[in-house]
Amino acid sequence: MDRRGHAMPGMDAVYNHITMAMRQRLCDVLEQLWRDAVVQRYELVPRSAVPLLNQILDDHGTGRPGLPAECPVRGLPALTGFLSP
Repeated sequence: MDRRGHAMPGMDAVYNHITMAMRQRLCDVLEQLWRDAVVQRYELVPRSAVPLLNQILDDHGTGRPGLPAECPVRGLPALTGFLSP
């Protein structure tokens, strides 16, 4: 079993029913949490001394997406629009 790349020995039998749709749903939820956090951080202070975070905040402020439109699961194409939040 893996969770975003972290192996968890002994858990394979417990989580062998996980489908690609379930993985994509998890990815979608985590991405939405990230986007919500960027909005909240931007509202708090729209700049950062950390270059990467500052670029993300700048992108948010100008309407550019701060993340790729796809959220690949195990290197496969995203199931964009497959599941509704």
